[in-house]
Formats: sequence, C-alpha cells, structure tokens
Amino acid sequence: MPLLNFAGRPALDLTDEQFAAATGPHGHALVQACAGAGKTRTLVARYLHRLNQGAEPDRMALVTFTRRATAEMLERLGTFIEDRRSLERRVRTIDGFAQAILRAAAGSVGIAPDFGLLIDDRRRGDEDRSGESRETFATRLFGRSALDPDEEGTNLLGAFDGFRARAMAEPEIARLAISADVGEVWRRAAQAYPKYRAAMDQAARYDHAEIQCRIIERCQADPALATKLFARFTDLLVDEYQDVTSAQIAFFKLFLAGGGRIWAVGDEDQAIFGFRHAEIERIRRFARDFPAATAYRLGTNLRCGRAITGLARAVIEGDPKRGSRPIERDERRDGTGAYLNPGRVACHEADDAEAEGSWIARQLAALIDDEGMPPERIAVLYRARPSAETVLDAVKAALRRRRIPIEEGKAPGVAFRTIHESKGLEFDAVFLPGLLLGVLPHYRATDAGARAEERRLFYVALTRAESRLFLSWPRSRTKRNGDVEAVRPSPFLVEGLAALDDDDGLDWQGPGRLDGWLARQGQATRRDGRVTRSVPRSQATPVLPKAGRPQPAKSLAEWLAGWSPAEIALLDAHLGRSLGTLQGLIQRPYGELSQVVKLARANPSALKRS
Repeated sequence: MPLLNFAGRPALDLTDEQFAAATGPHGHALVQACAGAGKTRTLVARYLHRLNQGAEPDRMALVTFTRRATAEMLERLGTFIEDRRSLERRVRTIDGFAQAILRAAAGSVGIAPDFGLLIDDRRRGDEDRSGESRETFATRLFGRSALDPDEEGTNLLGAFDGFRARAMAEPEIARLAISADVGEVWRRAAQAYPKYRAAMDQAARYDHAEIQCRIIERCQADPALATKLFARFTDLLVDEYQDVTSAQIAFFKLFLAGGGRIWAVGDEDQAIFGFRHAEIERIRRFARDFPAATAYRLGTNLRCGRAITGLARAVIEGDPKRGSRPIERDERRDGTGAYLNPGRVACHEADDAEAEGSWIARQLAALIDDEGMPPERIAVLYRARPSAETVLDAVKAALRRRRIPIEEGKAPGVAFRTIHESKGLEFDAVFLPGLLLGVLPHYRATDAGARAEERRLFYVALTRAESRLFLSWPRSRTKRNGDVEAVRPSPFLVEGLAALDDDDGLDWQGPGRLDGWLARQGQATRRDGRVTRSVPRSQATPVLPKAGRPQPAKSLAEWLAGWSPAEIALLDAHLGRSLGTLQGLIQRPYGELSQVVKLARANPSALKRS
C-alpha cells in the first residue's frame, strides 16, 4: 500500500485509491467514497499532503458538519500536528466557521460582536451546545402554534430554515406569503419571517442558519467585504458533502474569493438529511458549481464484513436512478488465505414485537457473555421511536435483567439510536429491528425522491456494522385499539435478500427456506445460491393474505369489514389527506388502505352507509 510521509516521517498507509485522491493536484476536486472506504483517513491525508506542499496552515480550512466529526478530525490530525490551539482555528464545524467569521466582521455588517446564539433544542444533546432555545424564542413571538407541525412534519421554524437553506431572496419569500400553491405552514412562515429576523436583531441573538445567511447576504452585496474576510484562504476541505444545502454552497464559494480551491469528500448513497433541507442534487452537480473539478472514487468498503457489504450493495443498487457506482467487498486475506472480515448477517422473522425483542436480547447476551464483545461496541438502531417502542422496551428490560449496561448519557453500554443519529458511527455488531413496510420506508415517504432517501437510510444502517448484523421483523403487530394485524416486511429487505450475489455469511432464521419466503413476497426464487427472478418486480405475484396484501375485486363495504366505527369516521374526516398521513391516523396495511381510499374517493357517500 502507498505510504504518505509527513514532515519527513512515515505517516499513513493508504490504498491506491486513497493515495490518488489525497495527493492529487491543487484544484477543485470531489471524492465520492462509499461507506467504509476510509474517507476520514483520506481527508486527513489530503490536509497533511497540502502542508507538505507548502500550503500555509492559517490559509487552510477544514469544514465538518457536527462537533463529533470535528473532534475526530482534530484527534487524528493531532497525532501529526502539535499546536492544538492553532489546529482548532482551522478545523471547525460549518456553524463554527460562520460564527467566528461573523464575530470578526460584526462591525462591518451592523451586528454587535458579542451577539448570542439561539440553539435548536432537537440538536442540543448531540452537539452539546449552550445557549437560549430558539423554540422558546419563537414561542414568545408567535405563540405555541409556531411549533405545531403540518402533515409533512414541518413547523414555522422548519420553514424558516427552509427559506435560508434554499438561499431564497426576500421577494421570493414575500410571494409565498400570498401564494395558494403552498401549504398553510409555509404561507404563515413567509408572513412571519421578517418579524423573526427583526426580533433576532433586536435581541442580538441569532440561530445558526441566520448567521450563515447574514454573511452570504452582506458579502454578495459587497464583494470588497468578501475579499476582506475570505481572500486569505487557499484550501477549503469539506467533509460529508452529500449533506450540503444551497446556502452552504454559497458560503463555501466565499472561501474561494481569493482563488482558493475546494476539495470535498462525500457519498451520494449516504444522503439522508433531506428533512434538514440538504439537497442531493448539489453533490451531483459539483462539477457545474466548481468548473474543471477532478473526480475521484473510493469504491471498496474496508470496514464491513463481506456478507454485510454484499447485502448493503444489493439494497442500494435497487435504486433505478442511482447510476453506476460499483461497491467492492474487502478482498484482504490472512496468512491462511481466509478473508480478514467475512462478516455474518442473521435474519429473523418473529411472531410479534415481544417475541422479536426476546430474540434480540438473546443474541445480544450471547455476543457479550459467550463471545466477549464489549457492550459499547453494539448498537440497536431504529427508524423512529414510536414504531419501535414495543420491541425496544422488551430488549432494554431483558438487558437490565441480565445486568448488561445500556448507553445512558456518556456511560458505556449498548447504544440505542435512530439510524439518523448513527450516521458517522460504526459498531462491531448492529441490530435493526422492526423492518416493516410503513416503517422503512416510512409511511410518509410517498414520492419517488422520499422513497429513494429511505433506501439510502437503510443502506446507512446496514453499513454501521463491522462484523455482525442482525435483521428482524414481526409477522403481526398490535394496534393502539388492541387489534392484531398482519404486517409485511420492508420491501428494501426483500429486494436486497433477493439480489444477493451469494449466501456466504447469511444466517436465515425466517420461516422455512429463504427461496420459499422470497417467492411468497413475489420477488424471486433462488437456485444453487444464485438468484432467478420469478416475475418482474413491477408485476410481482400477490402476497399471501397473512402478509396484509389486499385481494382485488372487493366492494368498499367488504374492504371495511372489521373496521371500527371510529376508524371509518377518521377516514371520512381526513379523506382529502395524503395516503401517508392517513396511514399515520389509521394503522392499516398500506395496500389495503390505498384500495379503500381509491373506492371511498370515487364514492364518498358509501362511507356513510358502512
């Protein structure tokens, strides 16, 4: 493997791909790195290489998106660079850079340099930030309704963030205030936005999006100010580029005011923060934003076991619009010829959530008690807490009985996190419970773009596991009213298992054989470890009734047999809502609900007779 030297001493062993990206010429560049390909190592190597080339330390900036990522970067660079305080000025979160720049330029933009911060309560724990809550600030201005979400989960503050993330000009926002083509929350937000900005000025407290917004606005209006603040930078290194917004692109371009160059690393397959207004199109159009950019690819997953990478690859390649970005498995072997990390994937279908929780607890205990795996190297990841509450509570209760520690605060133990929270982390073993249709993909993901992001979310979850991966789902679940309903496994899981190259490392613990289970899902049959499509995916055979898939040619009255009067009343009251919203109100299988809604919308009066 190529060796990168720093300050005349051996520093980092790199793969050929990593070395090429880290030591390329000084120019705009985008490094597309698949999960586990060593992007952080390559980013550190690039920083050291530029120092080797004579780049001045104080003219370099390395931007991350979270304090956790910044701390990791500082720790790795600190191995080679002794001046920690100087390093901390050059390696910051994007919010940290924006805040420091605004304080330095406060007099130039009409803001007091001792301004305070308004902190998003949802991110306070992860980011360990102190400051006044912007939720409290907004509630004082607009009342409690400022925090009420619409059916898509957006509230007034979320809409404010959307305006700024998209770098919308004031006239454009003003037009939204009188538009009939946007939702009520966005219209109210457009009307309230000027008051929110004026109140921040009056209080001399700003949220992080506003800090970036003010810098961009003033520098675009006054190029001389942009030159004064940013012309010194020769290098901008950006981590996690797939998570950027339009406003952040505008902010990055300011760093290039003096002819600097951007070198960014990211992975389109891990773009999962659309709800925070990140735009996947920005990584796709990097060469248009930064002409003459060089493209590099780190395409080998060196973190995950081969079986895990194989499944993750099969899942992500199921996106028809993904394009061709091959993901290679780790081919490294030991002295006996065995793979260094073969990996193992266990799949289990339980009767219900309680049985699923018991299975997870047994597997967890075996990893810790029998195999000696440290609890802090194990994680249980889930899409959203409400949908996973039963199984998570069952697992935690079982762990407490066995006196297995659970991560609480900063205490070491088994981690329980949402998949979004796990981004950037890795564990020896990962459990993914509750893999159901309506959970992953989430029932609100009703359009193609949202479903594609849900697929990427599943890919991120799978690739958090280094050596052991445990996937589970129930055959039935209990609704809030006590009724038991049949449910279907996640289509991403089904498609991924059907498209596997081979069964090496796969421990199938579902009902019967895997090929029979796949056939019942209408996806594929398997012969000699190879996959043969039984039917095209778009024309899959009907799933058995127990999986919750509706059968055709039934009247509305037949469909509604077994529905409670309260459920029918909810459907009647909310018939004009999206299917995703309706499923959130009425916990029925998606296929059944879509047929009912189709018939009810064609003849709403039929609901009254049911």
